[in-house]
Amino acid sequence: MSTINKIADGVIWTVACKFLSAAYAFVAVPILIGLYGKADYGLIGLALSINIYMTLLDLGFSNTNLRYFSNYLAKGDIENVRKLFGTSICFYGSIGIINALIIFAISFFVGDIFQVTPEQVVILRSLLYIIALNAIFNWYTSCFGQLIQGAEYVDFFSKISFVGNLLNVVVLILTLIFKFSIVEYYAGLVFLGLIYRTLLSIRKIKAIIPDISFKPHFDKNLFKETLPYSMNIFSVSLLTWGALQLQPILLGIRCNSSEVTDYNIIFSIYTFLGFIGGSFNSAIFPSVTKAVTLHNREVIERVAYQGTKYLVIVISFVTFGYISVSPDVMHLYLGESFMYLVPWMDFYFLNLLGNHNAGMSAIIYAGTDIKLITRWSAFSYITMVIVFWYLIPYYGARSIALSGTLCNIMQMTFYYTYYWPRKLKISSRRIFWTSLLPFMLAGLSVAFILRLFSVSESHLIQLLVKGMLFVVVFSAIVYMMIEKTDRAFFSWFIKKFLRRANA
Repeated sequence: MSTINKIADGVIWTVACKFLSAAYAFVAVPILIGLYGKADYGLIGLALSINIYMTLLDLGFSNTNLRYFSNYLAKGDIENVRKLFGTSICFYGSIGIINALIIFAISFFVGDIFQVTPEQVVILRSLLYIIALNAIFNWYTSCFGQLIQGAEYVDFFSKISFVGNLLNVVVLILTLIFKFSIVEYYAGLVFLGLIYRTLLSIRKIKAIIPDISFKPHFDKNLFKETLPYSMNIFSVSLLTWGALQLQPILLGIRCNSSEVTDYNIIFSIYTFLGFIGGSFNSAIFPSVTKAVTLHNREVIERVAYQGTKYLVIVISFVTFGYISVSPDVMHLYLGESFMYLVPWMDFYFLNLLGNHNAGMSAIIYAGTDIKLITRWSAFSYITMVIVFWYLIPYYGARSIALSGTLCNIMQMTFYYTYYWPRKLKISSRRIFWTSLLPFMLAGLSVAFILRLFSVSESHLIQLLVKGMLFVVVFSAIVYMMIEKTDRAFFSWFIKKFLRRANA
């Protein structure tokens, strides 16, 4: 299979997987709030936030392994693949035990740390026990998916995750039928998917490398080789993704679990809309790593210019399409009582446009020169957390819109004015003027016009009519703006997507 076909398959299945995952979160939130109540449902978000921060124990090895697995496989160096796999199992197995012990220790103090009732303390501790047990198995098997993706089987791994998300739907349905407690619901959600994902991953890895061992085996020299890159990745992760997961904990400390629920609402919709950028990055990273390893400048520039343009079009379609109907979505989703979140969410969701750098990020992290990125990211995200902390008493969960926008502006300014043109020799002016600005303005203009008028008193009718109008008008504008070769690519990609959907 050619590289472009692998990327296309990877993007299609990764998008489908993340769409289903985000859709599940989008649909499940109001159902679970109605079943357990706003305050008790917020306990799941609180428990997950505590454990998610534990993923920093990864020390950047997830991205490192993906890069080195891709690098070794591109060179045909199977021996180093085996060594890295065994070393990773040893490392991650140890981390799993440490993670479980930390969560177990925290469980004894949740009543003192967070503003929760005695009844909620019991629930929160039970949730943390489940998380601690899952951590041991989840860490041990985490490198399985890294090897599969490194072999450019992104579509296969995404298929596994896709079915896993369908199992989440099954758990939700069973919860509604049998009235499971919040602890029983979460246990089913965690362990059913873990068992399925692990069994299929083992089968696929054996097909890739038949004689590979699943026993821990630590290779000291290989660990030293990958450690410097991992530390740079870890530094970025510590103050980027980790900082985002810290926000609901800060809300729990300074406010209450109701504000955490507001945060989960905002973030679940943001995740629902923002899956495109992450899908593109994870799908192309193995192929981009191969291009960087083999010094294929043609592929690198194609990802930088054409890939970014296509990504901007899709992100603008999703982002401004939602903003054009966001009041109607909120009315139908959670009702009138949550309408105060709409303007803040619209403002915050404009940051999704920052995901247009996904292709450029894949190029950056496929190489090794990321120290400067680490330092600027640290500064940007420290600033974001500080601003978020001080805004909480005034805006609560809505502080995410202001602090997140500030961080995004700082990041984009650095990429456009320095890193892309000087370090990667990529024209940031070309990206901004030909890939980003035209399609962003087109989407913003259509959404703004649609928000000016009302077509019906029914929010459902408004959602359908305005949604269809946005699709038709924005698609027509984009069709007139893009070149003939771009139209041919989109036509090929859509046909490929439809064939996969009907397969």
